Amino acid sequence: AVFFPDRSSYVVGQLVPLTAATTVFMLLIAGCFVYSIVTIVRQRRFAQLIVDYINNMTHEFKTPLSTIALACEALARPDVSGETEKVNKYEQMIREENTRMRSQVDKILQMAVLEEGDYDLTISEVDIHAVIESLVRGASLQVDHRGGTLTTRLEATHSVVAADPMHLANILANLLDNANKYSLDRPEITIATSNDNRHLVVTVSDRGIGIPA
Repeated sequence: AVFFPDRSSYVVGQLVPLTAATTVFMLLIAGCFVYSIVTIVRQRRFAQLIVDYINNMTHEFKTPLSTIALACEALARPDVSGETEKVNKYEQMIREENTRMRSQVDKILQMAVLEEGDYDLTISEVDIHAVIESLVRGASLQVDHRGGTLTTRLEATHSVVAADPMHLANILANLLDNANKYSLDRPEITIATSNDNRHLVVTVSDRGIGIPA
């Protein structure tokens, strides 16, 4: 007969290191698997952001280019070339859209600074009515080309705000361009301003297809 005192505790003592090592390796493998999945998801999201950014910048350049093209076509028409007022109007549009394209180039160059987190907005006093009137001159040409109407109701008594002029103009330009682009029929666009207590409210309304909830 063999007497084995504390057999159970001995067996458990022999299995504990092996079980602990197996558990650690399994957790390590599971952690690597989760990390790989998270990395793949982040890479896909980053790739989608790149595609969205390229599409957005293409849209930003396409809009002023189409406006310049329409203005050039208008200048080439015989009924326009003889009217100094219209010629000056279209020339002003071309200069403004050219300035807008240059600002887009500057925005691309600022992306590296944005990534580093050192970018500061250039805040100054901006008359929102002056910005809207400048944008409407260019947008109205595209709206008229589709047989639509672009109406302004600038009713705000206090129209000066503290903002970055370039980014504020880009916001409003995008709203006007989308209102025209996503109207299936003749676009009917209205841009209005009003004061609500201490706030300045800018509204762009249209008959577009809308955005899903």
